[in-house]
Amino acid sequence: MSITRRLPWYASCVLVPIVLGWTPEQILTLAPVFILVVILVPVRAEA
Repeated sequence: MSITRRLPWYASCVLVPIVLGWTPEQILTLAPVFILVVILVPVRAEA
């Protein structure tokens, strides 16, 4: 389980909303969705 290998993927999840110019309210609204994706995707990738 390499964190450095996944870092660009996590960084893109953070940078995309910023690049799209989302407001903090929009980001906070979708934060739970991002957290679920971050948790579930690596688990499915390893399974």
